[in-house]
Amino acid sequence: MQLSLAHAEESVQNVSLNQDVTAKRFNIELQPMSALSGIYSFVASAAVGERVLIGVQAEQIRSSWLLEKYDGYSVGINSTFYLSSSRFKSGWVLTPSVGYASFKVHDSPLFWFGDYTPQGWDGNFHSMYLGAVMGYQWAFESGLNFSLGSGLTYYTLNKSQTLNSSDLGPVDIHVTFGGLNVAFLGNVGFAF
Repeated sequence: MQLSLAHAEESVQNVSLNQDVTAKRFNIELQPMSALSGIYSFVASAAVGERVLIGVQAEQIRSSWLLEKYDGYSVGINSTFYLSSSRFKSGWVLTPSVGYASFKVHDSPLFWFGDYTPQGWDGNFHSMYLGAVMGYQWAFESGLNFSLGSGLTYYTLNKSQTLNSSDLGPVDIHVTFGGLNVAFLGNVGFAF
């Protein structure tokens, strides 16, 4: 009788641990570090297995870098693979993503033509992207979680572009902003 009672208590503890993992099925994340630079990111994910989340991500871009101004958005799909633990537990994560970005660049001194840089121009750019980030996620029973990591993202932007300048009119150039870029993971999330 004593042995079966201890076995029953152990089974109840195992069931409650398993229920704890499967009880949380959704995660919402923000990237506060990128918000400091004018890129506002949001990710909403749902569990599709004990170690996998699938989600949608969206970014609004209202940023300045050097003397350039960027306005735009990106939308995509990402997944989170929990490599060293089950979902919403602390451990290593791999987060691949794919999506589309569209943005406008204003008044860049980086585009110049001979000895003359046009003023007051706007350029619209569109790109697909594919990337992956590896990092570590700290997760708490309350649902609060933090992720830090880095990786690479490939952008397809490599095309001819007509810029509309207020003093030169339309100017055709070839733009190559595509290729591999370093990507960072710095998310704050809440699982429920």
